[in-house]
Amino acid sequence: MANHYARNTGPPPPYSSAAPARPQRQVCHGLTKAGGCTASPTTRSGFCSMHQEQGVWLAAEWISAAERRTHAEGRRCCGLTKMTALCRNNPGGNFLFCWRHGEQQGPSGLGPAPGPESPERTILRERFREFDRMRAASDADANGDRRWREEERRRQEARAKAQREEEERRQQQEREQRRERDQGWQRPPPDPGHSEWHQRSYQHQRRNAGERTRQPREEDRRREQQRRDQQQRAQYESDERARREAEEAAREQQDQQRRALILRNHLVESTTFDAATFSTRERNSFARIPWPVFRRADGTVHIGDVTPQNVRDFFDSSKIRKTARELDVILKKTAHRFHPDRFSIYRAIVSSIADLGERNAVIEAAEVVIKTVNALRSGTKDDEGAR
Repeated sequence: MANHYARNTGPPPPYSSAAPARPQRQVCHGLTKAGGCTASPTTRSGFCSMHQEQGVWLAAEWISAAERRTHAEGRRCCGLTKMTALCRNNPGGNFLFCWRHGEQQGPSGLGPAPGPESPERTILRERFREFDRMRAASDADANGDRRWREEERRRQEARAKAQREEEERRQQQEREQRRERDQGWQRPPPDPGHSEWHQRSYQHQRRNAGERTRQPREEDRRREQQRRDQQQRAQYESDERARREAEEAAREQQDQQRRALILRNHLVESTTFDAATFSTRERNSFARIPWPVFRRADGTVHIGDVTPQNVRDFFDSSKIRKTARELDVILKKTAHRFHPDRFSIYRAIVSSIADLGERNAVIEAAEVVIKTVNALRSGTKDDEGAR
């Protein structure tokens, strides 16, 4: 039988049923409360889209645990920036993350690895556990300080109580001494057969005894009245101070709520204005433009109301409860809305205004707004960079 093989080749290898070895499936290096993430990585660093922010903890420029704890106890964000530096935002408490670095926070309560895992996941697990240990140690120290303050308060209350009791005992002793002294002068009158000198001496002694007992009693009553007056005055001043503080807090809260509502309505009007189109049929006017100033009582804005000071008051971050990041976003949109290229005489926003004088007023007011907003944006960026 002839061999039908190619030249210089032999027969094929015998048939084998063993399947070829498949490459091992790559999984995300991220950690969850249930253990390791089982999703496929979507980034070069080996993390999925949900845990890619955890990769910042694999940086070579690592920060010591002592420095991280001091930073976290100062009410600073525990996250890391792109330059592998501790974030200086204030998230509102110790060992918390700000809105920008919230996804960097790892799961708490992790234990040792249940089995062999990748080197990256081992480093993540150890650093997340280290963060838990730092937080637990800080909480223990805080609880110790709290217990010490509570014990110190109890000791002070005990000392104050002992002083009050000592003062009450002293006053009681003084009252008993005065009572004994008063009773000592209350001798029976002499017999009618005694001489007139004895009678006058007895009356004189009684008058002196009454005078000596009356003066201490009047002095005690005067001191007691002074003490009551002082207590009433102090109580009245305390009540007045508390009332003024409560009224001031209520006014401030109402003002903040009012400003927040005005800003929310302003953003809605601005969105509507940005989406509107103006032409000779759809006329624009000064009143239709959402100027970033507070309206008058009748709900209108006059040309003279658009001043730098009014614009700064409108965007006061301490009164509208906005973070620097949120305020910067609002200012950026406002700067785009009032850009000089949009408020040009050749653009429909201005050219659709029928009155020429009103056109010039709109251009001048828009220039005031854009200059003030740019100054506020530069100040906000400087403050955020300083933090």
